[in-house]
Amino acid sequence: MIVKKIEFIKKINEYEDVYSFYFKRDGLDFEAGQFCHLLVEEGKQREVRDMSFASTPQDDFLMFTMHVDSGTFFKTKLMSLKAGDEITLFKIVGKLKIDREKKGKHIFLSGGVGLVPFRSIIKNGELEKEKVEIIQIQRGDYLYKEELENLVNKYNALTPEQFEIGITEIIERNRESNFYMCGSKRFIEGVDEIFKKLDINEENIQVEGFYKDKNHGHQGERSE
Repeated sequence: MIVKKIEFIKKINEYEDVYSFYFKRDGLDFEAGQFCHLLVEEGKQREVRDMSFASTPQDDFLMFTMHVDSGTFFKTKLMSLKAGDEITLFKIVGKLKIDREKKGKHIFLSGGVGLVPFRSIIKNGELEKEKVEIIQIQRGDYLYKEELENLVNKYNALTPEQFEIGITEIIERNRESNFYMCGSKRFIEGVDEIFKKLDINEENIQVEGFYKDKNHGHQGERSE
């Protein structure tokens, strides 16, 4: 198992309480769509979180994005990091199976920071632009919208009020597509219901989330 100290570079405010944290990569190997465990500690206090890579395997840095307003020890510690400080990274796992040869579009459905692993995949250039769509559900500013909307065929920016109607219309137009979803338990369950109502083939659906579920496997608290 990989256990590595990573050096903090900087943090950037994406919008409101959402920040991206940058660390030196120093030759660390990972694949787009994977996540890792990050450990922060101070004295006898320590906390671990599963975090998806927002950066790509082509970048010379590591990038993680999350909400910080809950004020947990982990998030408070990350917010207090200064350039040169180190935290521990270990256990790189998980892999969304992106089949570039598969027919149909690749549609990524996410709620808020659920977009993080999809940023890594899309910016890594694994898929043809015209075959990729994003469905992003959130209020206010839309995560990574400016940098991703020119890399995909369409970035569908929807509000929570548009959730059922908006997602249903897009899925109905793209029934034979490959679907990938990532977000909270509530988000995943809501999209699942839409898939079931529309009788979408389960073999065309992949799930990542922020919880543990017996049907979807390990769903870590990633990038939250």
